Amino acid sequence: MALHDLIKCPLHELEPGLYSVLEEAERPAHYDDIAGVYDLIIGSWLYNRVMWGNPLSEYRGYSHEAIHDAAGPVLDAGCGSLVFTAADYANSTAPVILLDRSLGMLRRARTRLTDAHPSIVVQGDLYDLPFDDAVFERVYHLAVAHVLPERLPVLRELHRVLRPGGTLYITSLIRGSWIGDAWAQVLHRRGEVTAPYDADVLLEELASVGFETEHRTRANALYAWAQKTLDT
Repeated sequence: MALHDLIKCPLHELEPGLYSVLEEAERPAHYDDIAGVYDLIIGSWLYNRVMWGNPLSEYRGYSHEAIHDAAGPVLDAGCGSLVFTAADYANSTAPVILLDRSLGMLRRARTRLTDAHPSIVVQGDLYDLPFDDAVFERVYHLAVAHVLPERLPVLRELHRVLRPGGTLYITSLIRGSWIGDAWAQVLHRRGEVTAPYDADVLLEELASVGFETEHRTRANALYAWAQKTLDT
């Protein structure tokens, strides 16, 4: 089945290689105007090491594990600009739908993909994914949970579209070091992230929607592997 056929609502081509399932009035997003700044800061080794206690090598190792041997189809839910994952996608042949709310992020993501990669770049809503149940072998949800105003509805959607036995790869900022915790509070007051939370909070939410989860933490970073059980 072609990737386009997995999308179960009208698909609008906004520009070559970039599509949307949203109506025109729904399309603007917070990150549209700051995508370049996001790449500059979030992609910085120094920012990640100092503020979050998390070297980029840790994140890149995790994303490589998630992406390199996938068979597909795969959903990258909240793909952002691919600032961390583009290199792994360049070496992957798994068909993937890259979905985000921000057109600014998606434009940057599209420029980082090779033309030969079996992918489609789609603007969509994480709270209302445009797919049937049990479609994807893997779902990636990397560095998104901590910016969501409500996580549970999104986690339910990610669980719904994943095949039984499939894996959700999910990372999040969590409470874990004094400097990271303090900076997270600043970002929360500015409306950039949700209220800081402990790793156990997200792990319990994943369990509540039907995932069996393994995880590790590094300072203010949580890396988790959440499997959809065969009986759900």
